[in-house]
Amino acid sequence: MFIRSIGELKDFAKEIVDSLKANERATIIALDGDLGSGKTTFSKCIAALLGVKNQVQSPTFVIMKSYNIEDDKRFNNLIHIDAYRFDDPKEADQIRWNELVLEPRNLVLVEWPEKLGDRLPIGTMRICFSFVDETTREISVVE
Repeated sequence: MFIRSIGELKDFAKEIVDSLKANERATIIALDGDLGSGKTTFSKCIAALLGVKNQVQSPTFVIMKSYNIEDDKRFNNLIHIDAYRFDDPKEADQIRWNELVLEPRNLVLVEWPEKLGDRLPIGTMRICFSFVDETTREISVVE
């Protein structure tokens, strides 16, 4: 699918949020794509749809940011992770990855998921973002 505006990205994010269900463990969405392809903007759309009151910013330098979700029956926390700076998947231990994954009320968005190696659980939704031009992104969902 081609996204040509922030409005279209918000509509796509709403489709994703509406499709999510609580699980026995965290719901994880892997966000694949190069710099500038829309991963963080998409994460901001997801946060807004879930009623996150804080300003959502890229967690590039702090690796992980956690946001409280008050008005959703499925999730209590939005966890936004940028694994770009990981040199080894074992570095995920520093952010308590195993604990985050086990909490069923967490919705976890992971930018640069390939840096986690095989730590992404089976069933992780993968959304791929591709930069087409200054106003267009191609987005595909792999489940």
